[in-house]
Amino acid sequence: MLLSAAVSLSDNPIPLDPVGVEFSYEHNMKVALKGERNLSSLVLTENGKSIPVPPSELEGVSNPLLSKVIFYKTLDYETERPLAVVSFESQPELHPWGSTVRKVSFYFVDGAYSRRTIEVPTGRDTWEYRTKKVGKPEESGSRGGAIPTSPEK
Repeated sequence: MLLSAAVSLSDNPIPLDPVGVEFSYEHNMKVALKGERNLSSLVLTENGKSIPVPPSELEGVSNPLLSKVIFYKTLDYETERPLAVVSFESQPELHPWGSTVRKVSFYFVDGAYSRRTIEVPTGRDTWEYRTKKVGKPEESGSRGGAIPTSPEK
């Protein structure tokens, strides 16, 4: 079962303000974000139970775009247990190859915070996945890129 809700406030990037925001979704789910330049708080509330992301897990997450916040529920690929995901993009960053965004996702398994991933651009069409599990250091993981297409004949 996949539930998805996307919030699109405008086509313009909207940086997080110091006051914070809260989004409500179907099935008694809420997502609250607080911070200024850096994300200082993220809380998922499910059926009245608040699940905060520990502050140490928010380090290195900056400039979230409120127009790009997405929440969905599915099953965790590792445990096959219920999974809730809060994702967003960051403000665009300029690189020699052009402007790119980081994609950040926070994962909640069985009503508890589990991990965070960041898709970090490494080139025009390439990126690196970084994962941070609760209480552990961030790990660089797999790399990805655009799938090359064969030239037309």
